[in-house]
Amino acid sequence: MLLVLANRGEGMLTYRPTPAVPMTFTYPEGWTATTHVDLFALASPSAAQFESLFVAAANADWSEVNALDPTDATGLYVQLADTFDPKADLQSMQETLNTMLPGKVTFTNEPAADLIAGRTATRFEGYLRSATGTGQLRVTGYLVETPTRSALVLYFCAESACDPALLAKIRESVALT
Repeated sequence: MLLVLANRGEGMLTYRPTPAVPMTFTYPEGWTATTHVDLFALASPSAAQFESLFVAAANADWSEVNALDPTDATGLYVQLADTFDPKADLQSMQETLNTMLPGKVTFTNEPAADLIAGRTATRFEGYLRSATGTGQLRVTGYLVETPTRSALVLYFCAESACDPALLAKIRESVALT
């Protein structure tokens, strides 16, 4: 229950930049933030389960994530990669995301221009579904160009526990370093 409170106004902590993710962002103090080697950053109340999920990419085993309480099945995933293109067409963007994430991304609307860290970004909304169809997360993502490479900033949540106010707070806190 403490994690539910974290999403309802408890304090926020700041992720400090690393070589893997040269940016800062805030996240609820009930979450754990981690950087996986030099690949990505993750903040979630269930960081260990989601780190395992995102490391496995397309071959991910969703069983640990599926067993989570919906309020714990939320977080933020950030990765920089040369293959992300904020200006790509819908199909190319979807194909790239599908090779980088643990499942298949389906968009629920057309990607749209937005701002993140004061830079033009492409925002998309949809679902991340396991390859076997046994797991699903709602996602809101931003593809943004950074001084070194493009970045994916991805908020994920169980459908019944998404928190648009928290997403807005995190998005507004992102700063490139």
